[in-house]
Amino acid sequence: MGTRAGLFRIWAVASVVWIAGVGFVGLQSVSEHAGAASYIYLPGDPRRFVPYDPPADADNVRFLAMFDGTRLYFPRSTWQRDDIPRIADVFWQRRWLHYWNLLRNWLVLFVVPGVVFLVVYAMLWVLDGFRPGR
Repeated sequence: MGTRAGLFRIWAVASVVWIAGVGFVGLQSVSEHAGAASYIYLPGDPRRFVPYDPPADADNVRFLAMFDGTRLYFPRSTWQRDDIPRIADVFWQRRWLHYWNLLRNWLVLFVVPGVVFLVVYAMLWVLDGFRPGR
């Protein structure tokens, strides 16, 4: 077995283990955070829904519990608004954006095996150039 074949097999096994590990840990982390996430509605902010960590004595905010377990908080200035159900609907329609924000950091880790493969392949290609008789 040649060096290249051995390195490729090591890379293949390590990639499968890496992707399985990152997938398992990432799924656990994302599912834990998705169900316990809290956001606050900010009327003047262009983002409108911002991640929020409510204090223990939060008597100046109210919240709506959404179907997936997330909570949407409303500051005192918005309590009397008639469009709170419409705002909650907009938040619910944008939930996939919130899920994407939780997932994107984990998805970057899936690229690591490909980058390692390209770097090692490039190094072997350069080293082949120094072999006598080529």
